[in-house]
Amino acid sequence: KQVQQVKAEIDRHQIVSPLNGRIMDIMREKGEWVEAGKVVFRVIGISKLKAEGFVDSKFVSDNLNGSKVQLLVVMSNGKEETFSGKIKFVSDEVDPVNQQVRFWAEIDNLNQRLNPGKRGRLIISP
Repeated sequence: KQVQQVKAEIDRHQIVSPLNGRIMDIMREKGEWVEAGKVVFRVIGISKLKAEGFVDSKFVSDNLNGSKVQLLVVMSNGKEETFSGKIKFVSDEVDPVNQQVRFWAEIDNLNQRLNPGKRGRLIISP
């Protein structure tokens, strides 16, 4: 019974993120008292990342949303890697100056090789 009480006490003092990802900011020190509901750290999920871009409006069709994409990124070792994904959003607005439409794709990053903020080329499959 004492073992169960100790385990319960330990569980009460653990912080577990509901998100599988990486800790980016820590707002509290180890051993610091924290009230329930207060932010302790910031976690970003990286198993799926969002790649944003613009496409010329003449290439936008009703079936663009859901299209498969390939994101090509030059990694720190100088080699180009390809990541797969799908377009999840296509704006209804056309920029009046450059005639482009904003869109974004969700990129699979299950191996967590791609870092948020990395630039690359996005190829949309027909």
